[in-house]
Amino acid sequence: MKVILSALWLLLCPNAFAQRPAKNNTDPGIISGIATANDSGGLIEGAVIILKRLNDSLYSKSASSDKFGAFKFSNIPNGSYAVGIKHVGYQEYSSGQLLIDKVNFSINLTAIKLDLAHSLNEVVIKAARKAYTEQKIDRTIVNVNQLLSNIGVSAVEVLNNAPGVEVIDNAILLRGKQGITIYIDGHQTFLGGTELVNYLKSLPSGLIEKLELMPNPPAKYHVKGNAGVINIITKKNHTNGFNGSLTASYGQGQYSKSNYGLNLNYKTDKINFFGDVLYASNNNYFKVQRERAFNFSDPANNYTIDQHNFETSNQKSTHYKFGLDADVSTNSSIGLMVDGLISPYKEKGDYLLQFNHASPDSVIKTQSGLNRHASDVALNLYYQHKFKKEGEDIRIDADYLNYQDNALQVLNSNTYLQKNAVPLSDYNLITLNPFRADVYSLKSDYETKVLSGIKLSAGLQSIYSKRNSNGLYFNNPGVPNDSLTSGNTYTEHINSAYISLNKDLNRFSLEIDLRFENSSSYAGQFNYAGALYQQPIHLTYNDLFPKLYVLYKLDTAAINTLNFSFGSQISRPGYSVLNPFAFYFDRYTVFQGNATLRPERTTNFDLSFTHSGIFTLGTTFSKGNNTIIQYYYVSGQSLVNTSFNVRSTYDFEIYSTTTLPIFKWWTANLFNELSNLFFKGVVAENELLNNKVLTYRISGNNQFKLNNGWSTAISGSYRTKTSLGQGYYLPIWRLNASLQKKLFEGKGTITLSGADIFHSWKIRRNIAVNNAEIIVANSNDTQQANLTFTYRFGSEGKSRSNKSGLKTERKRAGVN
Repeated sequence: MKVILSALWLLLCPNAFAQRPAKNNTDPGIISGIATANDSGGLIEGAVIILKRLNDSLYSKSASSDKFGAFKFSNIPNGSYAVGIKHVGYQEYSSGQLLIDKVNFSINLTAIKLDLAHSLNEVVIKAARKAYTEQKIDRTIVNVNQLLSNIGVSAVEVLNNAPGVEVIDNAILLRGKQGITIYIDGHQTFLGGTELVNYLKSLPSGLIEKLELMPNPPAKYHVKGNAGVINIITKKNHTNGFNGSLTASYGQGQYSKSNYGLNLNYKTDKINFFGDVLYASNNNYFKVQRERAFNFSDPANNYTIDQHNFETSNQKSTHYKFGLDADVSTNSSIGLMVDGLISPYKEKGDYLLQFNHASPDSVIKTQSGLNRHASDVALNLYYQHKFKKEGEDIRIDADYLNYQDNALQVLNSNTYLQKNAVPLSDYNLITLNPFRADVYSLKSDYETKVLSGIKLSAGLQSIYSKRNSNGLYFNNPGVPNDSLTSGNTYTEHINSAYISLNKDLNRFSLEIDLRFENSSSYAGQFNYAGALYQQPIHLTYNDLFPKLYVLYKLDTAAINTLNFSFGSQISRPGYSVLNPFAFYFDRYTVFQGNATLRPERTTNFDLSFTHSGIFTLGTTFSKGNNTIIQYYYVSGQSLVNTSFNVRSTYDFEIYSTTTLPIFKWWTANLFNELSNLFFKGVVAENELLNNKVLTYRISGNNQFKLNNGWSTAISGSYRTKTSLGQGYYLPIWRLNASLQKKLFEGKGTITLSGADIFHSWKIRRNIAVNNAEIIVANSNDTQQANLTFTYRFGSEGKSRSNKSGLKTERKRAGVN
């Protein structure tokens, strides 16, 4: 494994061991100049001026030209430099080598003439080119399109390629912690676990513009996880007139995958119509090998169960979104949006259990068929008004979400004695699980400037949600199993308010947030006759969540900055993990929710240093209470997979993010993270959990721009042993590669990509439970080749976007 890690390090960061030259003497130097237009001779104000040291890729300064087009860099150490100038509408300028030494300590470039861009396309391309990652005061921006490995894959692969993000066992981790709240275009999803991951698998990367990673999100976000927020921003068209984009992708692993997307936009000065339709078909397999070794005080009772599962599945997804924005007056606008998903899912499973005492003695063969149909419709209506005072506006959102999921599972098991072809016994179970969730939201956000330019943001939100689910069990058609059949209802009402103050004070930028939430919930479980199965649960919470963000500029040009953040947040259990109904893989393996789960609370601290936006080094500490973890335990001879609260968790991390422009045609991005996780608490049957693990993660990519519109990239990641609470996940790695060609004057692209080239992304886990040791190995269709074509048509420019006020419960109920 050390060989693999070393090879990945050299591959992902080829200049990691490059030696820095020693600094020359530090006699101060000056480089100055004036930016002018070559066609008219006019002075250019607001041009971006970048000073780089030729033999040190980490040395960089930036400035803007003033109203006279002038710029100046002072206190420059001796060495060789180059000046670059960018401004929208003009071609990019780059100087030759500029030498600062004892003789030439002041260089004046006088009037630098910038040529006009040859076409609108060139203006757009020059202005839109961004770094793969950008560091802000409260979040990290990941520009998805800047990584070729993100083309032709799903949102799950996009997340796996993002720095510090990992999708493992239907859990999404940010900096090693699960409990992420996913937003899409400012709309919080209500999906969790398998449902959320399945939805993200149906969302192609061609519709995603960027990710916002927020381990400590601002108070305006209604957070449902202790690891923070990931906001997925989808692409939007940018101009008056009619425009759009078309995406088609085909992938082949062991099974085929395809998706097709169409995005349309029509905008005038007064009104904006937008819409997109996406269809995806994803064929997949899921292979599990699980060994359970049971050990008792009397060795004669010891036995093992070897389990081999193989599932094939097909998920078809149709996603649609339509809406309009309209100006009803000079300062007021309204909007309406309809957002929906239709997703049928079919799965077939073959499960084999081999029982062994001193020797193999019996076998259980199980066939399972699962048909699930999920759908949702979300409606948003908003009103926005801009007051006469600059920076003062208010927005009101009303939202409704309906989510339905109906599942039918047919399970047939046959038990055989060793070497006996005739079944000793058989067992049948038919399960119907209808589920419905309705969510209503009313939200307002207000912004203004007060006192000495302090930006004030405040908001109110009220959310009411109700869900009903049933577990109807039959041993044979028409023969109900009343001992298993039951129903569940859950209602929740959350009222919240937040206030945020933001102020720039010379070198300091300060933001102070406070969020208050009042929540009340009711959960009741009923038997087959409709009577209460157990005592109903009533919960009421009143919580305050403070947030603090501080940015300090170590120099006037903000080349070097320090960032500090503090915050606390709450994570309420998702609907799927609260659902107490059992899903049987076979008679000895079952997944079951836990209706008694309590919310978890987390406090986070983060301190980081950033240089020129290309290098960040930071450390973070977090403490969690009542953390929700996935947990296995043995009940009789059955292995039960459920969720529990653990009393406390601690996480200490050191991380770094680096973007290295090695040459104009070669850029490398690298993310490193070292974390120490600790879990402690009492779980099933009074078992004491005391788990500690040190984990290292590295991910990165190298991108190469070739001639004639060609480009290529190679990316990968590696992680050592880690834990999500119980047991350990063993090390894992992957390698991806891509090749792209631009067509039709840059409006079209065709991309060939290979994901998980060596099929190494196989999840292995060791778990110790009561009287048993479990070894698990999972794999699915991650090794695949994708061919993707994209084409943009129409004019280019800027459009409006509609953001729903339903930013709260979508992860817990079920959809985008």
